Amino acid sequence: DFVALSAHKMAGPTGIGALLATDEALSQCGPFLTGGQMIRSVSTEGSRYRDGAALLETGTPRIAEAIGWGAAVDWLSKIDFEKMHDHIKHLAITASNGMKEIDGIRVFSDPMRPESSGTISFLHERITSDDMALLLDEGGFAIRTGQHCAQPLMDALGVLSTNRISLWLYNTEEEVKSFLSHLRMICERFGQ
Repeated sequence: DFVALSAHKMAGPTGIGALLATDEALSQCGPFLTGGQMIRSVSTEGSRYRDGAALLETGTPRIAEAIGWGAAVDWLSKIDFEKMHDHIKHLAITASNGMKEIDGIRVFSDPMRPESSGTISFLHERITSDDMALLLDEGGFAIRTGQHCAQPLMDALGVLSTNRISLWLYNTEEEVKSFLSHLRMICERFGQ
């Protein structure tokens, strides 16, 4: 009945998204917040709200973000997605294989799976995920650390958190090799 979209997952700005819903699903929704365009009328006896999607659109819309998201969608519409997928898959395989060769690194992702993306979760057996993130940051590599909105999975894996790299269209093989070199240096220096 619903599909949620996040602009920043589509090369767009943060702070904006979309919710697609069937008319039937929308008819069952009540107001979450009030104000702005979602009000049909206000009197001393109460308020009447608009129907459909307008019911969920309160306050001033995020105009600049919407324009930015539109530009991102225009840019994405010109991308050869098959070529992009092949590029990301190649980078992910290179990164995953390289990480598996480093002592102490456990890789949780399998980029060979057809449904895999460019995200690779990993953990060092003796370096905490937070420390790893800080050490990689010092080398110029921004990664995510934590439970990645998947605490039940972390519990099933028997870990508190993992590190995650996310590879995409703009990443290069040289960057992956540089990342692996820096990761190897960290593990040799701090993981013993």
